[in-house]
Amino acid sequence: MMKYKKTDSLIALMTTEEEIELLGRTGFATKPIPWLNILEMKMTDGSLGVRWDKATAFPSGIALAAT
Repeated sequence: MMKYKKTDSLIALMTTEEEIELLGRTGFATKPIPWLNILEMKMTDGSLGVRWDKATAFPSGIALAAT
């Protein structure tokens, strides 16, 4: 099992409220935590990848199945 030391150390520094904000934020972005240099993370509910400017675009499942 791989150990993620930097992630573990950042989580150890967070308050309970900050941990909950990362897990339970509404909308499609997490709240940044500037004092730990954690940026906002954007998410999407689309099945074909993200919908923002520069992003990896994946073909639809039906297109993959047809190849």
